[in-house]
Amino acid sequence: MEHADGDRFLVNMHAIHNASLIRETVGAVYRGPKSYFGADQRSHHNAAAAKLRVSGPKKRAEANEKRKATRARNKSAKRAQAAEEANTLLKMRGGPDGGSDGGATSGGDGSESEGEVECDSGGEEVAMDVD
Repeated sequence: MEHADGDRFLVNMHAIHNASLIRETVGAVYRGPKSYFGADQRSHHNAAAAKLRVSGPKKRAEANEKRKATRARNKSAKRAQAAEEANTLLKMRGGPDGGSDGGATSGGDGSESEGEVECDSGGEEVAMDVD
């Protein structure tokens, strides 16, 4: 590899401490923005816009379908969770047949205590506090 002195230099204007001094020294012609596509930039822009006009509505339609499916799935999951919670509450209160007195249980002496439910688990009665 040989190093040859040349007349061309590359200066990173954003990484130098004294960039303002270099901008004053170097002419505006050398500091200006360079087009990525050159003189044919407009045709590249039009070609990209034409592609997006075709693919954009298709992607939006797919996103809307996905959004509808997600909403339906979330709605059914929410309904299932609410039904499960309702069934759990019914089981805790004695079932849908009204076999319970609304959450109050009567002890052996005929007294009622609010907020407790008796549950039968394996032949023994267990009192649970329901708030």
